[in-house]
Amino acid sequence: MSREVITKVNAGCRQLETAILLYFNNGDDVAIHTLACNAREIFERQCERRGKPRMFNRISQNHSELASNKLWNVLNAARNFFKHLNPKEDVDASIEFNPDDNKMTIYIAAHDCASLLGDAVPVTVKRYLLWISATEPGLVTGFTGPAGTIPGIHDWSDEKQHEFGRMYLC
Repeated sequence: MSREVITKVNAGCRQLETAILLYFNNGDDVAIHTLACNAREIFERQCERRGKPRMFNRISQNHSELASNKLWNVLNAARNFFKHLNPKEDVDASIEFNPDDNKMTIYIAAHDCASLLGDAVPVTVKRYLLWISATEPGLVTGFTGPAGTIPGIHDWSDEKQHEFGRMYLC
């Protein structure tokens, strides 16, 4: 088997695309969350280094009552639990996790991916951003999704929006 050279950005894109595909195909919620958070970290840090807009700035402005490190703790709580074993914990430790959070976790990663890569953003990520712009009006700027062609999509049930997203992605 030949070896492959993988950049951080390539790894982030692959993790994010896989998270999106798992999300729309009802894959494992822990895997979706972990992949999306890993990608989010790569894109967020690259955006910061390159002076590109990143979602953390917007989140931080909306939650100015929280110090930056506290906000990171909130954003990374489930990811860190899934990824690390705290020396004070045992393997029976648990966390309360809401799989519905994956929709926004993917969005945060996708936003920063698009901010960093511009027109080079992967098609899967573009389609996710278009889908979420339709299902969450006012959340996403700079993308015009299927909302204009499918009036009322934002009022559909989560299940129906999800099914549409799966079809739209394919």
